[in-house]
Amino acid sequence: ASSTTTQPTARVSMTGETIRTISYKLRHGDSLYRIAQRFNVAINDLKRWNTIGNKILRPGTVLKLHVDITDQVTEG
Repeated sequence: ASSTTTQPTARVSMTGETIRTISYKLRHGDSLYRIAQRFNVAINDLKRWNTIGNKILRPGTVLKLHVDITDQVTEG
């Protein structure tokens, strides 16, 4: 007997990318650079999505990210 695994579904944009909006809670030591690297997005996009500008980011702040779930860097 074979078993099949189903993958979670996500919204697919008109360009064919699989984009998911996520919330990310800042932790001590986080930077826009590190977050951008982790989620494979541009720093300017992070700023635009969250109207950050030149504000100082503090732990506990929640950022909105639009990530392509098919193009993620895994930690490990």
